[in-house]
Amino acid sequence: MRCKNPVIAVICLILTLTTFIARSTTIIPFEDLGALTHYSDAVVVATVLESYSYEVRGETRFNIKLRVNKDIKGTLGEGEEFEVQKWEKVIDDVRMTMWGDIE
Repeated sequence: MRCKNPVIAVICLILTLTTFIARSTTIIPFEDLGALTHYSDAVVVATVLESYSYEVRGETRFNIKLRVNKDIKGTLGEGEEFEVQKWEKVIDDVRMTMWGDIE
C-alpha cells in the first residue's frame, strides 16, 4: 500500500530521516501540534522496515517502507505497511525535490 496523503508522507519521512541520523529524537515541526493533527488525514507512530533508492530517467527516487506501530488518527491500522517517497533531480546547479506519492 502506498501513502496517498502528502502530509503523512512528509511527516513520516522527516521522522524517518531524523531517526536515521540521530537514532532517537523528538521532532516538533509546528508550534501547534494540535493544529497539525487536526488538519492531517492520519497520524501514526511507525517503524522503518526498508529504505532504498533507484534512478529513473536521471531522477533519483527514494522509497521508505514503514509499518504502523500505533494508529492515532485515520484509516491506517496497527501492523499495516505503507511507503513514503521522495523524488529528486539536479539540473545544472538547481536541485528539485518533491515529497509524497510521486506516481
